[in-house]
Amino acid sequence: MRVSASAKAYAKINWFLDIVGVFPDGYHRVSTLLQSIDLADELSIREKNAGEEGEDRLSFRGAPIRLNDENLASLAARTFKKEFSIGRDIVIDIEKKIPIGAGLGGGSADAAAVLRALREMWGVSSDYESRFMEAAASLGADVPFGLVGGLALAEGYGSEIRPLPDVPSQSLLLLEPSFSISTAWAYGEWDRLHESGLRGEPDRKNRTENLIDALNDGDPAKIAPHLHNDLEEAVMPSHPEIGEMKKALIKAGSLGSLMSGSGSVVYGIFSDKEAAERGRALISGKKWKVHLVRTLGRSDL
Repeated sequence: MRVSASAKAYAKINWFLDIVGVFPDGYHRVSTLLQSIDLADELSIREKNAGEEGEDRLSFRGAPIRLNDENLASLAARTFKKEFSIGRDIVIDIEKKIPIGAGLGGGSADAAAVLRALREMWGVSSDYESRFMEAAASLGADVPFGLVGGLALAEGYGSEIRPLPDVPSQSLLLLEPSFSISTAWAYGEWDRLHESGLRGEPDRKNRTENLIDALNDGDPAKIAPHLHNDLEEAVMPSHPEIGEMKKALIKAGSLGSLMSGSGSVVYGIFSDKEAAERGRALISGKKWKVHLVRTLGRSDL
């Protein structure tokens, strides 16, 4: 049993996001294709030394973030300790590189990384895999994906994860605006626009199959036409800058652009890294922060 561990928390993008129903509890039934990218927070966790006072402590460097009990990293630590009856107090340090409220799953990725690190530190057996995954799902829809990574289809609440084989890596530019977007607000706006009627199952099924085929082929020009996010139409009336970012990426050479998750980050897919670098040079200096990233498979994590 170890007294410290480190982990990376990788961001994700959505290749598509379909809202296909609403559960009785009001949460949305989704179908979405998730992909890890190499933008990551860095975490270090250690047990408190003898003489250190207080309970668990969480500290951040980088992006501003809530430092209260509802932070997902804190919740992950508490959930793990309760589930596996561990009474030790810990210190968690996170260097934030994933923007907040961006649709990149940063908080969920941090929670998954905390769970992985504590499992490594305290030697929780693989015999408890189902309990481990249930604990992850209780924290939020994207947390189980953070444990799996790579390429995966997520359905239901978003926590029903079907891992898919690794596909060729793609070069992306992420545009980060100065505002963030609440996931709950974005889905509420979608509800307001869609009080009746949902997208048809045949269209969704065909798009899913066609996009997975294109990702396996590895040609960005074949991937781009299949990018889709049902939440864009709900978010853009209040945040027209999303549309501006999409247009800026296309003008800079992107083959296709999409808002990730509930926003606010928009990404563009490029023919290769060199094209993405040229695009970054064209966009840099505007009002958005630009990140050049590549997609990751499970073998890269």
